Amino acid sequence: MRVLALSTTDWRGGAARVAHYLTQGLRDRGIHADLLVATKTSDADFVQTIDAPPAPRRGLKRRVVQRLGYGALNLLSPNGPVAFDPARLADYDVVHLHDVPPVSLLDLVRRLDKPIVWTVHSMAPLTGNCVYPYGCDRWMRRCGSCPQFGQWPLIYQARDASAEILTARRLAYGRMRFQAVGVSQWITDRIAESVMGGQPRHTVQNPSWRPDYYPTDRAAARAALGIPDDAFAVMVSVSGNALDLRKGLDITAAATREIRATWPDADRLFLLPTGIVPPDGDMAALLRDIPGLPPRMIEDTATLRRYYTAADVVWHPSRADTSSMVSLEAFGCGTPVIAAAVGGVPEIVRDGVSGLLIPPDDPAALVTATRRLIRDPALMDRLRAGALATARDHNPDRFIDAYLAIYQKAGAFPSPSKDIP
Repeated sequence: MRVLALSTTDWRGGAARVAHYLTQGLRDRGIHADLLVATKTSDADFVQTIDAPPAPRRGLKRRVVQRLGYGALNLLSPNGPVAFDPARLADYDVVHLHDVPPVSLLDLVRRLDKPIVWTVHSMAPLTGNCVYPYGCDRWMRRCGSCPQFGQWPLIYQARDASAEILTARRLAYGRMRFQAVGVSQWITDRIAESVMGGQPRHTVQNPSWRPDYYPTDRAAARAALGIPDDAFAVMVSVSGNALDLRKGLDITAAATREIRATWPDADRLFLLPTGIVPPDGDMAALLRDIPGLPPRMIEDTATLRRYYTAADVVWHPSRADTSSMVSLEAFGCGTPVIAAAVGGVPEIVRDGVSGLLIPPDDPAALVTATRRLIRDPALMDRLRAGALATARDHNPDRFIDAYLAIYQKAGAFPSPSKDIP
């Protein structure tokens, strides 16, 4: 079996890392697998870049697409003809798409004539516009009058085309045959309710990648990062834009302000913010006057492992998530997580076992849960043990075995018709 995975990037973001880990794991089993991306940031030799000519930055077609609000369909992407060149595809038995691949929807239907597996990491492939609908259920029927129109990340759209985009997805998916995979049972259930609902469905939870995330010496990790001996270190994940509130950076800031205002030992709190950090300084401004390290984008796993190991707990107050790679990475290093009970997160973070669950959008609950851990060392020890046990349950072998079984099922399907009226 020969597998070609397609992702926007090969490392930045949870979906990219899952694609990377799976490709690496398949190759470790002796299976020929490659990862094809629009943007490469790792040095892995199995990652190929599409290397298509750049999309037009101006011109009539560009203006028309922008004016109509059809950007989510990637209609002007030049990647499809290169990625799905018949000479390239001839070398593979299965094509594995991750989230919204960096090709146009039309190219997916017209050019991709191979058995397909499609892993859904967010709700973007299921909606007309948004990455997460935040309580809106129009994606289940017909989008339109999008409540997120004009908000991040949709602030650059000239027109709300969510109804047309969802219709286009419905038509395209109806002309395709693929194995749809959710990274949690929660998102698999959403797939069943969506325009993808006619496809065979599976659930494969993401792995805790043991080769990268495992327990190391905690005292040494803290010393290397300059964390005071008596500090209670909290690792938090930040987004690439201060306007993007999905990961709850504003909740983190509110919780830390409450701690500093009400705790007599508030100076013990020490933040370790990591993630895709923008260069404009907005992230640092939100966390100003809070003891800790500056926000940092960490690309190498050795440094990221040191952060996870050094932290007493990871805060994950996300407003929406299909799963939680941050939690699985932390668990591999034996660090518990305080997380908002949204989406597929409770399938990973088990309350009182590997971490603590709190209501979404609730800084006060985050503060209370943190204080509970500080005051109860026995609970902290149990959660650390539970975190490691959860990581073992989400081991790479189970993850790879599950996808190999799905690839076999995908290969049993005849090629569908590619005709589009």
